[in-house]
Amino acid sequence: KWINELPANVSDQAIAKTAERLVGGVFSMVVVLFTTFAVLLDGERLVNRGRRLLPARARDDADRIARVLHRTIGRYFGGSLTVAALMGLYVLTIGLIFNVPLAPLAAIWAMFTDLIPQVGGFLGGSFLFILAVSNSVPTAIIVVILFVVYMNIENHVINPAIVGQAVNLTPPSTMLAAFIGGAVAGVPGALIATPLVGASKQLYLEFRYGGVP
Repeated sequence: KWINELPANVSDQAIAKTAERLVGGVFSMVVVLFTTFAVLLDGERLVNRGRRLLPARARDDADRIARVLHRTIGRYFGGSLTVAALMGLYVLTIGLIFNVPLAPLAAIWAMFTDLIPQVGGFLGGSFLFILAVSNSVPTAIIVVILFVVYMNIENHVINPAIVGQAVNLTPPSTMLAAFIGGAVAGVPGALIATPLVGASKQLYLEFRYGGVP
């Protein structure tokens, strides 16, 4: 009933606003990723320039902070991009096998949303389901089951193995950080909140205990 009544309830203005939000979110995500890569690639040069502006007594502490930030954020984004690429490849594969409309678009969306901790899988799976149900309900059910199975494998096997202990945070902590970051700064905030919280924890351990055993 909801699907039958949907065309009458959807206006051009609503579609335009939704598309604008989606495009804006994807653009913001791309900007954050490219900025992060640029900072990581030129991190040593930026640190060396910044050291000259600091008094000599503060340079050792600044070096320790820079090393922790570079290590934590670099490992997190590097591992997350690898996991996201695997997600995109998987969605593209099942989309093509089951003739899901716009399967490449669903794969790209799943890859980008997979970068958002905890909630990214739901966003990617929801869009895949919407596209699959336009083909047939049985197809949508099968595709969603396969997606949920892969999400569990990713969360319990792939993610811990690739990303590892880069942020050293519990799942509830990463979820809370993503929600707060998203509420404060939208998609970019959700992307960078978890590595920033993880880096803050690593800095505390570094200066309090001299690092993580």
